[in-house]
Amino acid sequence: MKEKFFSILVSLIFIPVAALSQYAGMLIGELWWYLWKNLPFVFMGEFIGALLIGLISGSIAGYASSFCIQKIYKNFDINFVLIIPVLLILAASIGDISIYFRDKESFVGLLQQLVREISTIYIFYYCLKNKIIKIS
Repeated sequence: MKEKFFSILVSLIFIPVAALSQYAGMLIGELWWYLWKNLPFVFMGEFIGALLIGLISGSIAGYASSFCIQKIYKNFDINFVLIIPVLLILAASIGDISIYFRDKESFVGLLQQLVREISTIYIFYYCLKNKIIKIS
């Protein structure tokens, strides 16, 4: 019972770490996209570029969040660590979709945000499940 409680408690770390690392990943992805599209003889559409920016951002966020959680608490229960992040990602995705339909924003922007959210939670789960981070 104590392990489950601490697993939920440590999952609160996901919120600030994921937000900051998604922002940092977005900056890295934008820089990558700027350098890539200015290469001569290379063409990649804006659609694919936007999706790759979201993928880079989400991957960095998922990895950084799982790294922090594994460093803070080594005996976590993965099912309980995932409760808050999954609820947060679902709320963010529902918010992204509702903003798209209410304001008729760009469909590419919506896909970028959804790719970012899905990759964040997938990488987070994958790293926690497989204990990718070597804890010494």
